[in-house]
Amino acid sequence: MRRARHLTHSLTASPAPWAVALGLSLACGSGATASSYEPGEELGGGDTTVFESGRSAFSLSARNLHDERRDRFFVGNSMFNRGWVTAPSSTTGQDGLGPTFNANSCSSCHFKDGRGGPPESPEQDFLGLLIRLSIPGEDEQGAPLGDPNYGGQFNHRSILSVPAEGRSLVEYTELPGTYADGTAYSLRSPSYEFADLTFGPFAPGIMISPRTAPFMIGLGLLEAIVDDDILALEDADDADGDGISGRVNRVWDPKTESVVLGRFGWKAVRASRTRAIG
Repeated sequence: MRRARHLTHSLTASPAPWAVALGLSLACGSGATASSYEPGEELGGGDTTVFESGRSAFSLSARNLHDERRDRFFVGNSMFNRGWVTAPSSTTGQDGLGPTFNANSCSSCHFKDGRGGPPESPEQDFLGLLIRLSIPGEDEQGAPLGDPNYGGQFNHRSILSVPAEGRSLVEYTELPGTYADGTAYSLRSPSYEFADLTFGPFAPGIMISPRTAPFMIGLGLLEAIVDDDILALEDADDADGDGISGRVNRVWDPKTESVVLGRFGWKAVRASRTRAIG
């Protein structure tokens, strides 16, 4: 068995523009009291607001969807939850899985449209977390270079007659500490390993980046924000002194064949919802 052990690279990055925007929105209204109630303030999402706090809260449609638009939501939700199968298949509307993959349905990682998570223990399977791979350098559009043999994402599952790329494993080290008030805490530091690599060792200088599956709610609204509004929030050097810095990410969009603002993914590396799921 061939093993390649790699410590995780830092996932710390400048916040995506939408994260800055959300942060500013959440900060508004501080210091409000019951006597300063404004009509409609309980509608945090305006007419889209869902009054549901259970496990399915993120899975509901916007409340102002009606008729044909709501029908489209349910069609899309059905595709999101269906299990894809290997092509060719008698169920031509849901075949095309593989040849290698992480899960056979979107909802396997984005369960109930919520955020995924890492394995709780070394024995658990990777579901809701994937590993991005890159090597030093950039491609012709400025995007990260993937590993020559494994590409930009490690896939530990495969269809019949096709070998999976290998196995990804995680172990945790407890890092205990104490808050200023004396309360004890413990953080877990993950260390990732790769075993049974089918196509040989990773390239020299390989870099890994674990990514949990993000939540799905509100992505359509994010896509509707005009570029100028996002750019107005850019503050890479914290010029306004509020302790928050952030810059937009510009990415290559194959559809328009141009450089545009990135909006989707943990590092805003996709320009549209179509690119995010493609």
